[in-house]
Amino acid sequence: MRITLTPSLFAILLLNTTLFAADPAQPANPSNPNPAPIVPLVALPPIQQSASGITHSFIAFGAETYIMAGDGKITWRWPGNSRDGWLMPNGNVLIAASKSKDYPSGAIVELDKEGKPLFVFKGTQSEVDNVQPLENGNIVFTESGPKP
Repeated sequence: MRITLTPSLFAILLLNTTLFAADPAQPANPSNPNPAPIVPLVALPPIQQSASGITHSFIAFGAETYIMAGDGKITWRWPGNSRDGWLMPNGNVLIAASKSKDYPSGAIVELDKEGKPLFVFKGTQSEVDNVQPLENGNIVFTESGPKP
Protein backbone atom coordinates (compact mmCIF):
# COMPACT_ATOMS: atom_id res chain seq x y z
CA MET A 1 0.00 0.00 0.00
CA ARG A 2 1.36 3.45 -0.89
CA ILE A 3 0.26 6.51 1.05
CA THR A 4 0.91 10.02 -0.16
CA LEU A 5 1.10 12.73 2.47
CA THR A 6 -0.92 15.83 1.64
CA PRO A 7 -1.37 19.08 3.58
CA SER A 8 -4.49 17.61 5.19
CA LEU A 9 -2.72 14.37 6.14
CA PHE A 10 0.69 14.92 7.65
CA ALA A 11 1.29 12.15 10.18
CA ILE A 12 0.65 8.47 9.82
CA LEU A 13 1.22 6.01 12.62
CA LEU A 14 0.78 2.26 12.74
CA LEU A 15 -0.43 1.40 16.23
CA ASN A 16 -1.77 -2.04 17.16
CA THR A 17 -2.53 -2.82 13.51
CA THR A 18 -4.73 0.27 13.08
CA LEU A 19 -3.65 3.01 10.71
CA PHE A 20 -4.04 6.49 12.21
CA ALA A 21 -3.57 10.02 10.92
CA ALA A 22 -3.35 13.36 12.64
CA ASP A 23 -5.55 16.04 11.10
CA PRO A 24 -3.74 19.42 10.92
CA ALA A 25 -7.00 21.18 10.02
CA GLN A 26 -8.08 20.90 13.66
CA PRO A 27 -7.28 23.99 15.78
CA ALA A 28 -4.21 23.81 18.00
CA ASN A 29 -4.65 23.60 21.76
CA PRO A 30 -1.73 25.32 23.59
CA SER A 31 -2.18 23.10 26.66
CA ASN A 32 -1.87 19.92 24.56
CA PRO A 33 1.64 19.04 23.30
CA ASN A 34 0.01 17.01 20.48
CA PRO A 35 -2.54 19.55 19.23
CA ALA A 36 -3.81 17.58 16.23
CA PRO A 37 -6.23 14.82 17.17
CA ILE A 38 -5.37 11.33 15.97
CA VAL A 39 -8.25 9.62 14.19
CA PRO A 40 -8.45 6.03 12.91
CA LEU A 41 -8.28 5.65 9.13
CA VAL A 42 -8.56 1.91 8.65
CA ALA A 43 -8.18 -1.20 10.80
CA LEU A 44 -5.78 -3.79 9.42
CA PRO A 45 -6.02 -7.46 10.38
CA PRO A 46 -2.91 -8.82 12.14
CA ILE A 47 -2.23 -11.22 9.26
CA GLN A 48 0.90 -11.02 7.14
CA GLN A 49 -0.19 -12.34 3.73
CA SER A 50 0.58 -11.26 0.19
CA ALA A 51 -1.99 -11.09 -2.60
CA SER A 52 -0.66 -14.44 -3.88
CA GLY A 53 -1.18 -16.11 -0.48
CA ILE A 54 2.40 -16.07 0.84
CA THR A 55 2.45 -15.58 4.61
CA HIS A 56 5.28 -14.27 6.76
CA SER A 57 6.24 -14.46 10.37
CA PHE A 58 8.24 -11.68 12.00
CA ILE A 59 10.25 -11.04 15.11
CA ALA A 60 9.63 -7.93 17.20
CA PHE A 61 12.07 -6.22 19.56
CA GLY A 62 11.45 -3.46 22.08
CA ALA A 63 9.14 -3.36 25.09
CA GLU A 64 7.95 -6.80 23.97
CA THR A 65 10.13 -9.44 22.33
CA TYR A 66 8.26 -12.10 20.36
CA ILE A 67 7.82 -13.98 17.10
CA MET A 68 4.43 -13.63 15.40
CA ALA A 69 3.37 -16.21 12.81
CA GLY A 70 1.68 -15.29 9.54
CA ASP A 71 -1.74 -16.01 11.08
CA GLY A 72 -1.17 -13.40 13.81
CA LYS A 73 -0.44 -15.87 16.63
CA ILE A 74 2.52 -15.38 18.95
CA THR A 75 4.71 -18.49 18.60
CA TRP A 76 7.62 -17.45 20.84
CA ARG A 77 8.05 -14.82 23.54
CA TRP A 78 10.89 -13.59 25.75
CA PRO A 79 9.86 -11.78 28.95
CA GLY A 80 12.58 -9.12 28.79
CA ASN A 81 12.87 -5.87 26.86
CA SER A 82 15.24 -5.81 23.91
CA ARG A 83 16.90 -3.26 21.65
CA ASP A 84 17.86 -5.42 18.66
CA GLY A 85 18.26 -9.01 17.62
CA TRP A 86 18.22 -11.76 15.02
CA LEU A 87 16.33 -14.95 14.34
CA MET A 88 19.19 -17.32 13.55
CA PRO A 89 19.06 -20.04 10.85
CA ASN A 90 19.02 -22.76 13.55
CA GLY A 91 15.88 -21.23 15.13
CA ASN A 92 17.68 -19.64 18.08
CA VAL A 93 17.15 -15.95 18.83
CA LEU A 94 20.06 -13.56 19.42
CA ILE A 95 19.02 -10.52 21.46
CA ALA A 96 20.57 -7.24 22.56
CA ALA A 97 18.78 -7.14 25.93
CA SER A 98 17.88 -3.77 27.41
CA LYS A 99 19.02 -2.65 30.86
CA SER A 100 17.20 -4.55 33.59
CA LYS A 101 17.62 -5.92 37.09
CA ASP A 102 19.30 -9.03 35.66
CA TYR A 103 21.37 -7.03 33.14
CA PRO A 104 22.23 -3.58 34.62
CA SER A 105 24.26 -2.66 31.52
CA GLY A 106 22.23 -4.66 29.03
CA ALA A 107 23.43 -7.95 27.56
CA ILE A 108 23.72 -10.16 24.53
CA VAL A 109 21.61 -13.28 25.00
CA GLU A 110 21.19 -16.24 22.67
CA LEU A 111 18.04 -18.22 23.43
CA ASP A 112 16.82 -21.55 22.11
CA LYS A 113 13.29 -22.22 20.82
CA GLU A 114 12.10 -22.86 24.39
CA GLY A 115 13.58 -19.55 25.64
CA LYS A 116 16.50 -21.18 27.49
CA PRO A 117 19.63 -18.98 27.49
CA LEU A 118 22.48 -20.70 25.64
CA PHE A 119 24.92 -17.77 25.73
CA VAL A 120 24.98 -14.59 27.84
CA PHE A 121 27.43 -11.69 27.67
CA LYS A 122 26.67 -8.97 30.20
CA GLY A 123 27.36 -5.44 28.98
CA THR A 124 30.36 -3.57 30.37
CA GLN A 125 29.39 0.01 29.49
CA SER A 126 26.15 1.97 29.84
CA GLU A 127 24.08 -0.31 27.57
CA VAL A 128 24.33 -2.86 24.75
CA ASP A 129 22.81 -1.17 21.69
CA ASN A 130 22.76 -3.78 18.94
CA VAL A 131 24.02 -7.20 17.99
CA GLN A 132 24.63 -9.12 14.77
CA PRO A 133 25.80 -12.69 14.14
CA LEU A 134 28.59 -13.11 11.59
CA GLU A 135 28.97 -15.95 9.07
CA ASN A 136 32.03 -17.32 10.88
CA GLY A 137 30.07 -17.78 14.14
CA ASN A 138 31.36 -14.64 15.86
CA ILE A 139 29.06 -11.91 17.13
CA VAL A 140 29.56 -8.18 16.60
CA PHE A 141 27.85 -5.67 18.91
CA THR A 142 28.00 -2.07 20.07
CA GLU A 143 27.72 -0.54 23.52
CA SER A 144 27.00 3.00 24.66
CA GLY A 145 29.25 4.39 27.35
CA PRO A 146 32.50 6.25 28.04
CA LYS A 147 34.52 3.72 25.98
CA PRO A 148 32.15 2.57 23.21
